[in-house]
Amino acid sequence: MRAQRIARASIAAALVALLSIGAHAQGNSTGLAVANCGAGSLGAGNPTPLEIDASGRLCVFGSSANISTAQVSVGTSATQIVSARAGRNQLVIANHGTTAVYIGGSGVATSTGILLPGTVGATITIPTSAAVYGIVASGSQTVGVLEGY
Repeated sequence: MRAQRIARASIAAALVALLSIGAHAQGNSTGLAVANCGAGSLGAGNPTPLEIDASGRLCVFGSSANISTAQVSVGTSATQIVSARAGRNQLVIANHGTTAVYIGGSGVATSTGILLPGTVGATITIPTSAAVYGIVASGSQTVGVLEGY
């Protein structure tokens, strides 16, 4: 177990060093492209989450100075779950019930949205500053929202 922790720490340290070089070197000589998709920066002593965004980029997402939470009832027409927010670096939507919710833009439909399963506690994390909408096939469903900005 101790060897696994040391190995993980070593790998994490090496990755941060490589990403720091790749993110800050002119010409990106490491061949590693890192996009700053949030407010964070890479550096020693500054652990930074990395994710692959919808465009397939390896992204740095900085820590959030502010957190906002809300609950929204999503209906059978596109319902705004969150409005656009400049500086948002994290958005988590959690299903509070057993009705499937489909997530997308303002024109979302049950046939085009990304499925948030009808399972209590099912979540989707979206790195976006855009407005996000949801829709259900019938009835309504409450979702919880956590934004980091």
